[in-house]
Amino acid sequence: MLEVKDKKAWLEAHYGIALHAGVQICTWTKKALRKKGVCYKQKFYGIECHRCAQITPLLAWCDQNCIFCWRPSEWMEFEEIKKEDVEKPEKLIPLLIRERKRLISGIGGAKDVDKRLFEESYNYFPSHWAISLSGEPTLYPFLPEMIKLVREHKEVKSVFLVTNGQHPEMIERLEKEDALPTQLYVSLAAWDENSYRIINRPKHESGWQKLMKTMSLLSSLNCRTVIRLTLIKDV
Repeated sequence: MLEVKDKKAWLEAHYGIALHAGVQICTWTKKALRKKGVCYKQKFYGIECHRCAQITPLLAWCDQNCIFCWRPSEWMEFEEIKKEDVEKPEKLIPLLIRERKRLISGIGGAKDVDKRLFEESYNYFPSHWAISLSGEPTLYPFLPEMIKLVREHKEVKSVFLVTNGQHPEMIERLEKEDALPTQLYVSLAAWDENSYRIINRPKHESGWQKLMKTMSLLSSLNCRTVIRLTLIKDV
């Protein structure tokens, strides 16, 4: 769970806190509510930007400390996140919905917001779930259960998951338990093991091998897969 000092910093950055989970209103959601543009997800896939929930089951926790990330490195100081350490999705999801509504409520008073879109965004269950934000979601031991629980809701059309590729065993679990997302992203910022150690600064000595194992799984998964490249100026 987030300590008071940490929670204050996240709240000031306009995050909604749900125990160890988090939610934030995406810039494109705000733009969509004002009819000032939509992100590629709506352009490519018809996903409704104004009904997107951008969440993470484990706010801040990650096993990489990438040079381009602003997350504090002390959140890497753990051995393993076990089931007894975290809350189940049945408890987290209603809290995330509540926090999302709280964050989006103030936008409804803006003069340039489309009232119909706002009502749908505020009152309806999110139709798209982007499990990314801050932290590494595949560390969450109940991730398959979370995806299946979200997917069971009649209004949910899609679930996207972003991972750093450090937990191929979780990707295998998602496949085995019929919990693969609609689209799976693997973030790639390095081109070999040496650059990976310099750029991604992994917690695990075998981080590069774990990433390569995840990459090897992509072609066999029964969902859309994306390699997401992080490009860094002068690197």
